[in-house]
Amino acid sequence: MNNDNKKLDEVKETIAKEEIENKTHEEKIESEDTMQRISEKDIHKDVNVKSKKFKVGLTIGIIVLIGIISGILYWWISNKKLVDSYENKVYPEVYIYSESVGELNEADLSKILAEKDAEIANKTIKVTVNGKEYSSSYTELDVTTDTDKVKDEIMSYGKNKSFKGKLNLINEPKKKTYDLTTTVNEEKIKEFVAQIAEDVKVEPVNASASISGGVVNVVEEQSGYILDEQTLVDSITSQITGKNGGADVVANGSLVESEADIKASELRTIDTRISSFTTYFSAGNSGHNIQTGAAYFNNTLLMPGKEFSCTDGIGPTTAERGFVSSNTYVGGQVVPGMGGGVCQIATTLYNAELRAGILPTERQNHMMTVGYIGIGLDATLADDLIDLRFVNTYDYPLIITTSSTGGSLTVEIWSNSNATNGYTYEPRVEAVSSLYCYTYLDKYDSSGNLVDSIYLNESVYQPFS
Repeated sequence: MNNDNKKLDEVKETIAKEEIENKTHEEKIESEDTMQRISEKDIHKDVNVKSKKFKVGLTIGIIVLIGIISGILYWWISNKKLVDSYENKVYPEVYIYSESVGELNEADLSKILAEKDAEIANKTIKVTVNGKEYSSSYTELDVTTDTDKVKDEIMSYGKNKSFKGKLNLINEPKKKTYDLTTTVNEEKIKEFVAQIAEDVKVEPVNASASISGGVVNVVEEQSGYILDEQTLVDSITSQITGKNGGADVVANGSLVESEADIKASELRTIDTRISSFTTYFSAGNSGHNIQTGAAYFNNTLLMPGKEFSCTDGIGPTTAERGFVSSNTYVGGQVVPGMGGGVCQIATTLYNAELRAGILPTERQNHMMTVGYIGIGLDATLADDLIDLRFVNTYDYPLIITTSSTGGSLTVEIWSNSNATNGYTYEPRVEAVSSLYCYTYLDKYDSSGNLVDSIYLNESVYQPFS
């Protein structure tokens, strides 16, 4: 019995424990359900809160983005407008010389450049030479400026840069300076300088010599002065086109010594007469012309290598120069003509020339024979047609003298005693007939020996009509 009760109690206790455990399990499940419901509620609540915050944040972000975009657009539009405003305008801090031309449009810039051009055109060139002043202007010397080029450069300055580069030129400008370039007309400057040179030059005076009474008289040479033209041209040009181009030009011309071509030291080598020849004439118009013409080239100096022209020595045979009409040969006849008789001067000179050992470069015999010298030894003249010419082939100067007393004409040639090297000369004629001959020049040494015979020419004459 007792055992049955004990077993019953154990069963009851077990049932009670199971009930308690079941109850506890149910309560736990119920509690978990409650917690789950509470958690889901909280989650929904949290999601709602976060959703609201996201929407607010998104809204704010959109507003901020719109603000940024608006700011960028405003910056772009306003700066684009600023940059575009300089499309036909000069950027800031641009200068021509020291004058600002920034912010100017093309018309205003052109006006300023025109003023600069006019200002430069009126600039002066002042030259001083030996205390004397000469002046000109840029306009007179055709000096020009590159205003059109500078205008184009200024207007295009910066226009090829990027948007940012252009904006920097406006907001952070750096000084940019342009200078006008002047261009010279070199020929005009040379003409200006040549005029000055002509005015200031002092011609040198050659030494001279004359024979009087068998004595050689020498007059010293005098130096002259000429302008150093090229140096002055260079000075003016460099000032016009240089760093300070466009300014007034002030230049000083310098004179340089100009030596005489003929020095007294050369003429003092003349110390002796190396040849002489005399012809004779009758009084009358012909004799008058001979004396008149010969006097024109008395004491003529002939330097080494120079040529003498008898026609030039006598000059035009006009009444104004003292000549008269006398007999001449024309067309095989004797007819009166102005200056008739001067051919005898050429003949006398020709024979003196030959005896000095000098050969003619031009000589022509008369149309008909003459009475004052034999055939083959005469020389005729005809204005602009026929002349007697010869060159001084010696290393020393020659002086040709003429003298006429009574009815004779004498021509002498003077030079240095060493000019002929001791040789003497004598012309020789070989006649073929009374109207035809050959002429030679025989050369003799100091002992009188014939060392050479030089053929000169042939002479052919016409009979008198």
